[in-house]
Amino acid sequence: MKKVLLSIVIIGISLCQISCGTTVPLLSNRKPYEVDTAFVLHLPSQIASIAKGNKQEINELYSDSTFNIRNKVFNDHLLKYITPVPLEFEDSYEQNSMIRSFLEIISTVEDTKSIKDITLYDTMVRFLERKNIKYMILTFHAGFTREQGNYLGQLAVGAGIRFLTPSFIVPMPVKARSTMVCCILDTENRNIAFYRKRTAEVEPISEKVINRQLKLIMDSWLTASR
Repeated sequence: MKKVLLSIVIIGISLCQISCGTTVPLLSNRKPYEVDTAFVLHLPSQIASIAKGNKQEINELYSDSTFNIRNKVFNDHLLKYITPVPLEFEDSYEQNSMIRSFLEIISTVEDTKSIKDITLYDTMVRFLERKNIKYMILTFHAGFTREQGNYLGQLAVGAGIRFLTPSFIVPMPVKARSTMVCCILDTENRNIAFYRKRTAEVEPISEKVINRQLKLIMDSWLTASR
């Protein structure tokens, strides 16, 4: 996990920075009831911690622990609707290459705010076809949390600035943020069947938060048009 995490950290950081707000479900003409089996890939989490000031640093422990929680919550919940199949890679090179490509798809949706006219890369389609994958479900989790004492410290700094310079506007520090993304790829149509993101100023390392965000996203797709 560490090697994969380091290889995608640049893309992950950029996603954390643009992951503000919650999207409505973005759907293609592929109906959920048409999908009875899907391969699943939980992309490595990108959870940062803030120990000093407002500087975010990727926390490997938080990232790994939230990844494991997401994996269990998602697979347990999905079994109510369809059969999830874990995706296996031939080697680390293939794994790193495809994870980067999948993250780029998510980044493209975030940039365009739409799944319309987004076509899956030829290399991605060939990979999915070679694996006999008709549908691929991707999940991604990003966010940050503050270490003990940091939040209160930043509040005190802001209060001091406001006291000394009353006319100066000091924004309140955000204590934590969690962003969950789910994206479903349709190999046959070479497009995205579903995309949704939920962001809230809540603790990303909380199992309760991960559970709620994932289930709300998946239920918005799995119950559509049933």
